[in-house]
Amino acid sequence: MGLAGRIASAALESPLTPLAGLVALLLGIFAVVTTPREEEPQIDVTVVDVLVPFPGAAVHDVESLVTVPAEQVLSQMAGIEHVYSVSRPGAAMDGDRLQNRASVMALAPRGAAAFASCIATAGCEAAGTRRQSCRETAGTRSLL
Repeated sequence: MGLAGRIASAALESPLTPLAGLVALLLGIFAVVTTPREEEPQIDVTVVDVLVPFPGAAVHDVESLVTVPAEQVLSQMAGIEHVYSVSRPGAAMDGDRLQNRASVMALAPRGAAAFASCIATAGCEAAGTRRQSCRETAGTRSLL
């Protein structure tokens, strides 16, 4: 019989095994009873994910017209620790890891404006419109 067999046989023959099981059960019940529960716990969310739909666009178009410009804009904003993106047919997903919760509140308006600018520019470029007239039509200053 090997080491595992000897340990199993000692546990089966020992009168302390049921006592150890009972102690483990009581500790589990104690943990469940004493662990505090909140209906809405305060959790710091320091990651923001943004899905940008671009219906009918190929992956290359989504990457070059939405993902790369958005990454460039967002990586220059103060408060963003790391930017990661995924491009797929018809959509881009951008994720940003922020330094702290205050960064989420401070960056929300600027991030939304940056994405709006990228999307407007991408839509105009996909339609073949000149870049300058596209910015004027979109009514937004390019952040690229």
